Amino acid sequence: MNVMESTVIVAAISLVIGLIAGALLHKIFHSGNIKTRRLESQIDQLKDSHTHYQAEVSSHFSQTADLLGRLNANYRDIFNHLAKGAEILGHDDEFRDNASNNLEAQRRKAKEKGYKASYEVVDPPRDYAPKSNPQEKGMLAEDFGFRRRDNVRAINEE
Repeated sequence: MNVMESTVIVAAISLVIGLIAGALLHKIFHSGNIKTRRLESQIDQLKDSHTHYQAEVSSHFSQTADLLGRLNANYRDIFNHLAKGAEILGHDDEFRDNASNNLEAQRRKAKEKGYKASYEVVDPPRDYAPKSNPQEKGMLAEDFGFRRRDNVRAINEE
């Protein structure tokens, strides 16, 4: 082998080694950029999705507030209409006279049949027994059921 052939062989081997090293270095440095770009695009997609979601939520609550406002206005209109109608229609003297006459007639019928009238005051049931003597201490007194020390000594001495 002469010098020329050995130089060509060394150059070819160096070329192959350089290409392999270059390909490896390119893959190492370039693959990081691809991952970075992919992650950046995913982040951009998530930001767009989040912005769209926020806009939907804002729109939903805005529409809800508008609907509630209209509901309150309708309620107010209905209430005012009923109040005005009661004021206009409630001033009928004939109506009031008939209503009071009907109530008096019902009270008379109840008395004739021996029923108690519903307008009479009735004591509510009690959850305690009334005292026979107003001077007695009731069950709600602080010392109810306790014996005095003098009485306890007298009982113990017996």
